[in-house]
Amino acid sequence: MKNSKVILLAEIFVKPEFLEAVKEAAIKSVRIALFKEPGVESMTLTYKSDDPNCLIFFEVYASKEALDAHVKTEHAIQFFEFSSDKKIQPSKLTFLTEF
Repeated sequence: MKNSKVILLAEIFVKPEFLEAVKEAAIKSVRIALFKEPGVESMTLTYKSDDPNCLIFFEVYASKEALDAHVKTEHAIQFFEFSSDKKIQPSKLTFLTEF
């Protein structure tokens, strides 16, 4: 049986002077997603031990439709807009598959 879950690893490369503000905005957005979006199964916010300006978001969605709905929410759009000019480079998105 095919697993319809979507697992996403997002790497956000933040300018040092904006790191704390972006972290705070991410925490706020993730809290809303976890409590208000039924298709969001898990979201974990971390950073690379050897590069604290590289934030790692590990996200699990029940389906592609749940991910599509998430990126259209007000809180997600606000986070994307807030963080867009605070990055060193574009975010790197990696889609993963369970085995």
